[in-house]
Amino acid sequence: MQLVEVIYLISLAFALASIFVIYVRIRPERTFLVSYLTGYLVILVFSNLALVMITTGWIAQFPHFYKLMMPFSLLSPVISYWYVKGSLGYNYSWRTIDYAHLLPFIAVALHYMPFYFLSAEEKRPLVDAVIAEDAALINYSYGFIFTESQVYLLRTFQAIVYQTLSHLLLAKFIKANPFALLSSRSKTVFRWVRFFVWAITAYLVSLILCYALNSMRFQGIALNELIEQAVFLLTAGFVFVLSSHLLMHPRVLLTLDHTIEHQAEDYLYVDLEAVKSTVVKQGWYENHQLTQPLLVEMLGLKIGIFAKAIKASRFENFKDFMNSIRLEQFVRRATPSDLERNSIEGIASQVGFKSSTTFFRVFKENFGMTPKEYLKRKQPKISAKH
Repeated sequence: MQLVEVIYLISLAFALASIFVIYVRIRPERTFLVSYLTGYLVILVFSNLALVMITTGWIAQFPHFYKLMMPFSLLSPVISYWYVKGSLGYNYSWRTIDYAHLLPFIAVALHYMPFYFLSAEEKRPLVDAVIAEDAALINYSYGFIFTESQVYLLRTFQAIVYQTLSHLLLAKFIKANPFALLSSRSKTVFRWVRFFVWAITAYLVSLILCYALNSMRFQGIALNELIEQAVFLLTAGFVFVLSSHLLMHPRVLLTLDHTIEHQAEDYLYVDLEAVKSTVVKQGWYENHQLTQPLLVEMLGLKIGIFAKAIKASRFENFKDFMNSIRLEQFVRRATPSDLERNSIEGIASQVGFKSSTTFFRVFKENFGMTPKEYLKRKQPKISAKH
């Protein structure tokens, strides 16, 4: 057995150890979410085991195992994407449309069905040919829908698509959830997911580069054996890095079944009613030039947390929050005695509305009628001034 194959087996042992620790030692609560990760690791283990068996010639003793894992290699990008999606706090439960993600896996599985039903004696000449020459992996056709090179191209293209989707999810999450505002547990989950995505991306890019270099053999450049060894080392290294990272970081293992709750730990501590009470007590609402940065500075809050609290509440934005306060103060101030001395527009200006147009629009949106109609219903005997 060569050194590369020894490294392969060590990496596979680490992957199996990671799965053992997750289910036997950690015993996660969200087993559905963690099953995506462990399913990905299991596919890696058996797919790479098949490669070791080919390079060592062991596959000749188990011909039915040959090509058995190929359809599952089109399943691994899908479940890794679902794992990333769920860990970042987005919905990962199954919907009917999600079955469409399984179409490449189903198509390739159907493609190989005639080969799977061959007897061991019928498979053995093909397996022996692959052991003798690695090029037979792609040069021979083992199914009835695609050529073997098309299967590899489909697998590569699909992996690129799902890795792109994973990166888009990461970018979307980072934009909506500043890292500094995450809780300690959420930071651990995020760091692991980010490492997981970038590790897969680095592995995928390296493989594509090796495939591109391998195509140079048609130009007479003898890189075949070197590139094949590089592919084996890259694959073994990827499995080892991924699984050893889990085993060497207990905090990651303990948070595998947790999802990031999108700042709920932080912004729920902002009491908007207390903020509103302070704004009214200090009379800050009367300043129509009051901005969100100025208010949070006076309150001693962080603008990101306050903005999240506003977004999580019934208010659409900061202006909506302030307008609700100003409307309440208008209704409180628009008493018969005040309306004898001042107009509706005047009182609206006093409570902080920058223009009468804005005031009338906001009032009607909230009360479903004009200020004059509202005051007449509230105080029928009053003839309000304009």
